[in-house]
Amino acid sequence: MSDPTLFDTDSDDDAWTCGVPVHADATRAELAAANRIAATAPLLRTQALRMIRDSGDRGVTNRELGNWYAAVRGKDPDDGSCRYSMAPRCTELQEGAFIVDSGRQRDGFIVWVATAKPGDGRLWRRPRPKPAEVTQ
Repeated sequence: MSDPTLFDTDSDDDAWTCGVPVHADATRAELAAANRIAATAPLLRTQALRMIRDSGDRGVTNRELGNWYAAVRGKDPDDGSCRYSMAPRCTELQEGAFIVDSGRQRDGFIVWVATAKPGDGRLWRRPRPKPAEVTQ
């Protein structure tokens, strides 16, 4: 059996996605940013997860991931676009149960630590919305 591609889905579960989530009231700029990052989001998730796993119990913050991304891209670490490229990847990894909030903060940012869940984080599972309760 071959490895899954970025476009594979689990036919029994439509919650698998490699797309980039946006909130319901996303602005045009937010939608454009999501479209720009969509092709690299799986790789960024994998790299973020690797860094978080490698950090052990110390964990990693969104700011630290953003600083890494800035260094790789040759940008200023204070460039907000770097942190905002990585922070959503942590949300996706958290939704996929690859990482959890450690309950600690460093410099005002959540410290993320890895769970024991196997996988590289490229594919992630968005939680299904709970069905609305029907009242009569």
